[in-house]
Amino acid sequence: MNKKFLQALANLQDSINTIIKKEDNPYFKSKYADLNSIFEEVKGKIRDNGFILIQTVQHDHLHTDLIHIETGEKLESDMDLLTATPDMQKLGSAVTYARRYSILPLLNIETEDDDGNLASGKTKTFDDLSTLEDFDTAIRSAQSVKALGALYYKWVVKFPKGTKEYEALNKVSGDMKLKLNNPEMGVEVR
Repeated sequence: MNKKFLQALANLQDSINTIIKKEDNPYFKSKYADLNSIFEEVKGKIRDNGFILIQTVQHDHLHTDLIHIETGEKLESDMDLLTATPDMQKLGSAVTYARRYSILPLLNIETEDDDGNLASGKTKTFDDLSTLEDFDTAIRSAQSVKALGALYYKWVVKFPKGTKEYEALNKVSGDMKLKLNNPEMGVEVR
């Protein structure tokens, strides 16, 4: 890689402050950094350090390019856009999610953890979910159908369709969706 590119990238990364998690995460009663917060911090700094950021949807994935204007060198990443059904609203959510989670590692951005319990290991944030039990607990704690959708995008990556874990989580999620949509029915989540 070109030395000018690497120096400009190092300067860009050094200029970016830790992003404060301002948005409420209803799944865990914690906060997260939304796409607007990320762009508020990085947009001008990308330009000021001689780069442009381009994110495009290409078939079933989001493609991100961070291009150094002077040298033409770039960093790029691809993230699959996972949706359960062909639904434009779900696709829009998946694109927003992918845009956010492709920028953070590309620019080596840190986010500030506002959850004191996270440091003690007592709770997990949305980003830390990894086991079947983590996802089961998160699904059962969801406060909205939208929250269930976000969790789906996360667990389907870890447990693809056809696995026993996928089937178990899909069942719990379906029960929770029914419960959230019909609180008067007293649906039991099994």
